[in-house]
Amino acid sequence: MRFIFLFLIGSLMIIGTARSQCTYLVNEFDPFDSTQIVSVEPFNIGYLIPSAYVEEDGNIRMVEEAKLMLSYTENDSISSFFLTIAALERDFFQIKGEREIVLLLNNGHVIPLLNVPDRGAFNSQTNMRLYNHVCVIPLDVYYSLTYHSIDKIRINYKGYKRTLVLTPEQKLAVQDAIRCVGQAAELFPIRP
Repeated sequence: MRFIFLFLIGSLMIIGTARSQCTYLVNEFDPFDSTQIVSVEPFNIGYLIPSAYVEEDGNIRMVEEAKLMLSYTENDSISSFFLTIAALERDFFQIKGEREIVLLLNNGHVIPLLNVPDRGAFNSQTNMRLYNHVCVIPLDVYYSLTYHSIDKIRINYKGYKRTLVLTPEQKLAVQDAIRCVGQAAELFPIRP
């Protein structure tokens, strides 16, 4: 009986380790400034959408709907997690408030995030505007995201709402990225 129990525990540890292969874009600590920066590689979320760029043969270029990147920064007085969403839009939109990025989790909870408004920049490769939405993730929301996956992300522009739907693979990738950033920052898993 003990052998079966130890085998199951060992198998779960191997599966958990195999699933979370962390690839960091930045993982640095500066001892002079007491500053730590951790960030994972950005990855695609959503589906392929037609861009506003028409190629020479008349085909419309298909592009990823959005990219997502998670990061953590810490210095003497402030430490926080950040969620950055780079979304392509056909038109010019404005963000009307500070909590206009909303996450829908798989447990049904809706979480608005504090974000920095962006006016978007024209992307010549797609003939669309690229909006970078940088959101602050509070610590309690971070720990919730380590156990509950993000199903959808809503971006509330002034007069327009955009919903990014994540595929099952993307949900796992986001959750793995959240855990990886927490492990590098030594905030996940929680140790009593």
